[in-house]
Amino acid sequence: MRSVTRTVRELLKRRFGSALRFTQLTNLTLLTLAAPHGESLQPAALARRLETQTTFRHNEKRIRRFAGNPHLTINTICDRLLGLILTLGPGGRRVPITIVDEIDLLGGCQGLVAAIPHPGWALSFAFHICRYDFMPAGQNVIEREFFSLVACLLRFHKLEPVFILDRGYADIKLIRYFTEDLQAHFVIRAPNNVHVSLPGYAGRLSKPGRTGQWEAISYHRTKPTWLNLAVFWGKDDYGKDELVYLVTDLPANEAQERYRLRMWIEEYFRDLKTTLGLKHLRPRKDVERRVARLLLVAMVTACVPAYLYPRALAEQTRVVRRQTDVSFVRLVVMVYRLCWSCYVSGAGQESIPALTAE
Repeated sequence: MRSVTRTVRELLKRRFGSALRFTQLTNLTLLTLAAPHGESLQPAALARRLETQTTFRHNEKRIRRFAGNPHLTINTICDRLLGLILTLGPGGRRVPITIVDEIDLLGGCQGLVAAIPHPGWALSFAFHICRYDFMPAGQNVIEREFFSLVACLLRFHKLEPVFILDRGYADIKLIRYFTEDLQAHFVIRAPNNVHVSLPGYAGRLSKPGRTGQWEAISYHRTKPTWLNLAVFWGKDDYGKDELVYLVTDLPANEAQERYRLRMWIEEYFRDLKTTLGLKHLRPRKDVERRVARLLLVAMVTACVPAYLYPRALAEQTRVVRRQTDVSFVRLVVMVYRLCWSCYVSGAGQESIPALTAE
């Protein structure tokens, strides 16, 4: 059986080889192989885990050059990453659903992340990094540009985008942007104080206090638009029951089923921050660029376990009692550290070919 290391190297070469220069692909591969070995994506921590024939200082310099490289085209890599994810599941006109959410990053950065649900988890393929204390454009402009990018990526692969969004995006101007300009489907959780007009009722969305599904309701008081509405019981952040209000251009029952997939991205964020150590980043200069490059490494590293997951299941009893105890990324990382590590000598282990400094 081919080694896991060789599988990962060939996978990244096949997917990103034509989009990256040789040194960029080499560094991305080295970092993807090194990331699961520790719980920090700090350049110094990664440098200690790179398997090269150079010193720690050269390794750290290599990583910092990669993280600060202005010529690394993120959008092109996002397209290749989307192609990698799509090979994992069946296609379809409305597949994949795209969950967009915000992730808090260090250095005052906030990330907009687009992810595709895959059975039991979510895999991210596009992102945008910004800082609220320094925005060349308004937040609404940045969000619309990101939604447009995501829609273009999906349509390039002949897919119809369906955006699943939380309450922070229940703005009437954004809803009109989806329907009139972007012409994309959406499922948005609405706040309970918005004004709606239902058959036999007009007022705050929360006042009826009952579940149900309605077609073609009037949403918003001053700038009304016609949407479908689904109301059902869900859980808040503390596990308490609460009513969930969804507005959508899709049939209400379909929107309700699709929205339940949104929670999968929360586990994905936990894997990025904790399992792969994104929460430990402390960049001192070119903050947005360096955070973006290392977030890209974390996203690629989190997608690779989707390919290795079937192999990891065969070794799961060595690292965990039940596979449901950990996420798929965490399970693969644990097996990787124990059984597949190219950094630990042993019978049947293959080490990554040594590389000299750039």
